[in-house]
Amino acid sequence: VFAWGYHFQQKSIVLEDQEQYKIYAENLRTHGIFSLKPEYGSDAMRTPIYPLYILLFQSFASSLIPLFLSQIILGTIASVMTYYLARLVTTKTVAWLAALLFSLETEHIIISSLIRTEPLFMVLWLGAFILFFNYFRTSSRNVLYAALTGLLLGLATLTRPFTQLVPFIFVLFALLPFTRPQSFTFPLRKIALHMSMMVGVFILVLAPWIIRN
Repeated sequence: VFAWGYHFQQKSIVLEDQEQYKIYAENLRTHGIFSLKPEYGSDAMRTPIYPLYILLFQSFASSLIPLFLSQIILGTIASVMTYYLARLVTTKTVAWLAALLFSLETEHIIISSLIRTEPLFMVLWLGAFILFFNYFRTSSRNVLYAALTGLLLGLATLTRPFTQLVPFIFVLFALLPFTRPQSFTFPLRKIALHMSMMVGVFILVLAPWIIRN
């Protein structure tokens, strides 16, 4: 799978997004500024998490291969997380099928060996959903699950910003009586407190980026 994806990379299938992420990481490393064009100052055309992820590998490797290998590992983890998430809401057979289809999806395979946000984003995104669903399955660590859901949603939003309204959808899901699981008997006041904490952590994660801009 890696050889197939890397073949596409070597054939110079380079999208504008990929080049921009590389430039952001390189400018962070060489100029200490988050910008496509450092001479014009910092900008916010891209969110910061994925360029920082690239920078992590640029700091010890001149080749992109370690980055791609890490993304393949992330893709594998995402497949396992797909199974686990599906298992929370459906049967074991359906969960295996979901994980298999996710693993064999062609774009998912190729993107793991390209400079794209999806491998990192999917792990954060699936992790947030898994934590949120586990919030309704426990009685002793609900606050922790709610806070960690906000943390992962914040990091996911700083990777791909279209998720910025998802925490508020989660709040509605948790508060409306016909959407949350019937077996979940926490008082509405306590649920509201936990969801406020989730949104608060989410905002705290975004705050440095918002203030910076």
